[in-house]
Amino acid sequence: MHTHSATQIGYWPFVILMAMIFSLSPFAIDMYLPGLPSMAKYFGSSIDAIEASVAIYLIFFALGQLVLGALADSINKAKLLSIGLTVFAIASTMIAFVTSIEELYFWRAVQAFASGSSVVVFALIHHFYGSKNSNQIISYVMACVVIAPMIAPMIGSQILLAANWQWIFLVLACWSGTGHFSDAITPYAAQKYSD
Repeated sequence: MHTHSATQIGYWPFVILMAMIFSLSPFAIDMYLPGLPSMAKYFGSSIDAIEASVAIYLIFFALGQLVLGALADSINKAKLLSIGLTVFAIASTMIAFVTSIEELYFWRAVQAFASGSSVVVFALIHHFYGSKNSNQIISYVMACVVIAPMIAPMIGSQILLAANWQWIFLVLACWSGTGHFSDAITPYAAQKYSD
């Protein structure tokens, strides 16, 4: 089994891609926090009601990891990840256009469940680069995950200076567009799984 140049996109692009994907949930949780007051005003609800969307995300993210993690054992992991990120992008876009708090809750649940597809990231790293080389890649990915909650609110605040809270979710939708790049490793994953 080859452990280097195992993907079409190369080593460092692969590392960056995996870090971006695995950091997506921390950004989805923390980036919109500065916009909670604006969202409460928009929906005519309390801050507590909007904060409930954070709990909804965490619950369905955990559920998504359980379900999609089990499903990933029997299908192509890269393809599952790509589908999950596509659904995440759709849900994030829909959140930007919701008109009721019930719709917000629904699409946050869909967004979170789809984000659970990131559970395959470590498996993909091990799959393509082996146990020896994957440890270093995972350390890079986890460093980004640690940093993400610290910078996400700052990014959200900057977005709010230029636009409304809806744009935070549109930015998340664009962020999850990295799923299109994960398509580049799907044929390689299919080949390696068939070996």
